[in-house]
Amino acid sequence: MKRALELDPSHVPALVTLSVSCREQEQFDAALDYALRAVKVDPDNFAAHLVVGRAHLSLEHIPQAVAELEKAVKLAPDSPDAHYSLGAAYAAAGRSQDAIRERAEFDRVKKLINSPSGK
Repeated sequence: MKRALELDPSHVPALVTLSVSCREQEQFDAALDYALRAVKVDPDNFAAHLVVGRAHLSLEHIPQAVAELEKAVKLAPDSPDAHYSLGAAYAAAGRSQDAIRERAEFDRVKKLINSPSGK
């Protein structure tokens, strides 16, 4: 992925992938840096907002995490990952009713995706 960025510094999939990888390795500042670069290149990319939100959540930047994850859900309302992460951010913010709502939405969307008919 780093080689892809050398060839094209605005390659959003590489930026998102590197953000995820850094976060998994608990390199949260680097994860946030890659994620913010992805959002700057493509402000309408749901995955970019998702990784920014998750990086902020890992760094305990709760208001920023909530704002970014709300954008991710708005851009991709059928993404279980976005709803799950937003629920976690709401819980961290002490917004228990919002967290419950997002976890229910996560369950609903996940069931839809996993159902044979897609409904």
